[in-house]
Order: sequence, then structure tokens, then C-alpha cells
Amino acid sequence: MDVLALIGRTLFAALFHSSAVGRLTQTKAMAGYASAKGVPTAVPAVFAADFCS
Repeated sequence: MDVLALIGRTLFAALFHSSAVGRLTQTKAMAGYASAKGVPTAVPAVFAADFCS
């Protein structure tokens, strides 16, 4: 049973890691979205949101 718990925890952590990698590699698209929503300095705002959250 311990092996199943370890596999489950590993898969759960992989979900968050893949989300973080996707967020950090799509900064240009996210900055474009933020700019379209009216954020005046979109690129710095996206970097701040990535590293402060």
C-alpha cells in the first residue's frame, strides 16, 4: 500500500510541476492577454505574478 501512496503523490506533484513549467514558458502569450485586458505594463506584471504566487 505504501507503494501506491508514493505513486499517487508523485503523480499529484507532477501535475503541479507541469502546470508551473507551462506557466513559465507561456509568458509571452500571458502578457498579450494581460495587455488586452488593459494592464499597462503587462510583461513585468506577468513576471511578478509568476514569482509571487
